[in-house]
Amino acid sequence: MPLASCLATSLLLALPLALAAPFSPRSTNAVSLPVQRYQKSGNNVPPHITYLQKKNHDAKRYSSMANATAPNDEELAEALGQMMIHLGVWTNYTYDTTIGKVLPATSTKRGLTMGNPPSDPADSEGLDIQGNDVYYGASVMIGTPQQEFLVMMDTGSGDFWVGATDCAIIAFNKDGDVYRTGQACTSSHTSLGNTTSSTFVNTGVKFVDQYGSGNSAAAGYIVADDVTLAGLALPNHKFGVAVLETSDFGSSDMSWSGLMGLSKSSLSVMGVPTPVDSLYKAGLISEPIVSFKIPRESDGLNDGEIAFGSLDSTKYVADTLVTLSADNSGYWISTTDGVTVNGESLSISANTVLFDTGTTLLYGPFDDVYNIHAQIPGSEIDRNDDFYLPCNTNASVAFNFGGTDFAIEPQDLVYTETSQTNLCVSAMQAMEGGPAAWLMGDVFLKNAYISLNGNANTIQLAKLA
Repeated sequence: MPLASCLATSLLLALPLALAAPFSPRSTNAVSLPVQRYQKSGNNVPPHITYLQKKNHDAKRYSSMANATAPNDEELAEALGQMMIHLGVWTNYTYDTTIGKVLPATSTKRGLTMGNPPSDPADSEGLDIQGNDVYYGASVMIGTPQQEFLVMMDTGSGDFWVGATDCAIIAFNKDGDVYRTGQACTSSHTSLGNTTSSTFVNTGVKFVDQYGSGNSAAAGYIVADDVTLAGLALPNHKFGVAVLETSDFGSSDMSWSGLMGLSKSSLSVMGVPTPVDSLYKAGLISEPIVSFKIPRESDGLNDGEIAFGSLDSTKYVADTLVTLSADNSGYWISTTDGVTVNGESLSISANTVLFDTGTTLLYGPFDDVYNIHAQIPGSEIDRNDDFYLPCNTNASVAFNFGGTDFAIEPQDLVYTETSQTNLCVSAMQAMEGGPAAWLMGDVFLKNAYISLNGNANTIQLAKLA
């Protein structure tokens, strides 16, 4: 059943929860919110499997952004199953196309027919083909009385939505058809509706937001309610309330209660301005600017921040600020002037870059990623074209923008350990199948201050203070 048809049978209810959201004004017509890193609850999956799930998720996300052919699910499932065998966890495996999971061959947990879906499609015995285990979020206040919603901040999409109380979890089969799992979204998430907010208005207009290749989704209705971002009020602001969510949004192992798209407003499926544009049009901020300091978990500083309306001068070195022109797509796309490895310039085949807070790793064309790793002592590549490097590498990889080199800390080049001594999965991988471009995820963004200006259509980068 198409997702839009499944949506038509849903109703809206709500559940109250209220807490104060801290904010810190930086200058006239500019405010900021703390941004924190959140980790999906663990289920004892081997680190290398978590990496493959993450890579599969990012590959599908990239294919959607680049309007390219998405990776084949059966091939992705085979890579996961073979790795579980290689690690000695399973002796054989099967891919259940109904629930989209890779299962040990001895498992009795199987998906049923479309008319009788599995009661627990998120069973931990199976492996999801995709994983989205790390994200960055901040608090938003919505409704009357106000409720606090923790939402993911995503520069790679254009819509803002939160969950409804009667939200149900859905799943897709291999043909892209959606079915209800029989599960409700977790009650641990904050939700919104007409029973919790006296200012809530359901417009009755439906929306369907699909992410990556489409198997990650939220659907519901466009509503209007009072929204407060860092102390700035947007009365009667239009956004979405989701009555249907896939498990990567609606399950209890995810902390967020919604998602705020911070691309350009032209990417909005709902056809409404992003919250940043709405703040600007209301005269609450001087420019439609959103700026990020992405926190690094190992630093233990908890110093992440999202600023609206300007840059936070306490977060970056002023004389390193460079301004890049963005292209005319809805994404934040520009160009790099080159790459250096350990101070030596390296020829690259592509200079187009896409900045995306919703992507964890850093991806580029295969030949370029291969040549970069070839300059890092101890690096390896396996038969699946996955790259590895020493866990204690001190290599310096830098991208040049506007004449300034932005180096990635060696610790950020390491994604996760493997079963081999001092050999780790690299956080820089090749993305096959798409156009020649770089996808600059959080591996890079943790090492720079970034500011996005929808009015000027510019991207600014600076070294961190």
